[in-house]
Parts: sequence; structure tokens; C-alpha cells
Amino acid sequence: MDVYKNIWPEINQIMTRLFAPLQYTLKIQEKPFLRGYVDLLNGNSDLFVGGYEIQTKGVLFPRWHIYLSSVGALYRKDAGIVWKGESTLDGKRVARVQGYDFSAFHAFSDAITWIGLRSIESCFEMLRLKRVDFCLDVDQEFKKRMEKQGGKWDDYHFHTIFQEPFYPVFKDTFKSRELIRKFDLHMDDLSKQGKLVSLFQEIGLPTPDLSDRGKSSRPFFTPPDSAGILSVE
Repeated sequence: MDVYKNIWPEINQIMTRLFAPLQYTLKIQEKPFLRGYVDLLNGNSDLFVGGYEIQTKGVLFPRWHIYLSSVGALYRKDAGIVWKGESTLDGKRVARVQGYDFSAFHAFSDAITWIGLRSIESCFEMLRLKRVDFCLDVDQEFKKRMEKQGGKWDDYHFHTIFQEPFYPVFKDTFKSRELIRKFDLHMDDLSKQGKLVSLFQEIGLPTPDLSDRGKSSRPFFTPPDSAGILSVE
């Protein structure tokens, strides 16, 4: 079974650890995100990791998510900006990657000037050139791209604005429904045995909680540029 997956190494590790007791082997390979997601919808794979809760025909979600994404504002420490909450964004130029309509999750002020860019790397460059005041995205995505570029996280401030559960997304098939059942039962057992916290802490991820589900204002999903693939056998 093919499973499409985000490229964060921590997600690689947690998925491998979670599926191993279910007697599934995960094989990881890189592939463009959009192609992977389309393959999922076309029935060429069974699972995509990860996405946000949506209402799309042919796609299923488990009860348990694997990560709680923190979406927030990134800005340079030397910009002279004093953060006073989300209202700090009013009247400012806020960059986001094209295709990410974060207003689907959260009601932002109409006073924000939104600037769509092709990539997070473009956001970093625009911040450096002072052509934007803030960039908006997931904290781990900022950290991952910045580390890859050799940037320094300590040169920036990041403030979380809202959080959104990040799920494995399954193709709607009989096989996938059975896999979801096993996945949720396994997560239930780990939680009841007190092992879920230690497992996620060992990998460096926050422990998921079922109470995090349904925090979004409405379902949404737009595929970003790239991700990876897992094969499960």
C-alpha cells in the first residue's frame, strides 16, 4: 500500500513507529506533493500524511491526528516590531505561500495586506529586503526550510495565532477503513497505557489529544509544492 507523507523527518519517525506494531512496513521515497495527492484520489495509493480535516469525496480521516500545527507570524528581531497580539498585523504586509488560504481556518482582520509568494524561501528573502513585515505559515515548516538554507531561527520572532490538527488522510476504500480502525485502536491503546506521551516525546513531537479535533472554522485543503511518499506493505 502506498502512503504519501510530509517530508518532516519527525513525521517519518512517528509514522514508522506507529505502524510497526500493526505489522506494516513503511518505505519512504520523495515525490511532488500534488502528484502524490492526486494519486491518492485516483486510487493509486491508500494514505496521505498529512493533511488537515476536509470534506472531500473519496477521502477519510481517523479520529486521531499525529501533530497539532501551530500557524503563526514570523518576523525579524531587528525589524523594530513590538508584538501586541494578532492586531499587530493590522495595516502590515503579510506574506504567505500562494494556495494557503489560512482565512479558511481563522478570521483575520480586513486591515491586513496579503502578499502571495511562491515559497517559504521567498518569504525569508522578502523579510530580509524589508518588502514584507511578516510571513504566515506553520512553525515547523519555517524551521525546516530555514535550517535547510543555513539561516538562524534566533534571528526571528514567531508568534502562534492558531493551531490545527494534522492528520493521516486515507483513500476511501474497504482496505483503508480497516487500516483506520486498526490505527485508531492502536492510538487508543497507547493513550490508555500511558505510552503515547513517551513515544511522541522521544521523537520530539507534541503528544496529540483528541480534544484538539475540530478547531478549524471550516474544512479546507490546498496542496503545497512538495512532500514525500511512504509505501506500506
